[in-house]
Amino acid sequence: QKENADALKGSGFAQFEKGELNDALTNLQKSLKLLAYQPDVQCKIGWIYNEGGDFEKAVEEFTKAKKLNP
Repeated sequence: QKENADALKGSGFAQFEKGELNDALTNLQKSLKLLAYQPDVQCKIGWIYNEGGDFEKAVEEFTKAKKLNP
């Protein structure tokens, strides 16, 4: 499962860089379902919400990331 989570994470990060935020969010959320401890993924999801203007969800994701990796 870690390999699948890593593949989804890689796709999600690349999609984020291309501005494909919906696809990035989908792949990163799938990655988290396979492997929960990924503060970098949690943080990237926060940035996706931030870019989309959903600042409340962004703060929630940044807070989760910080709890995973203070």
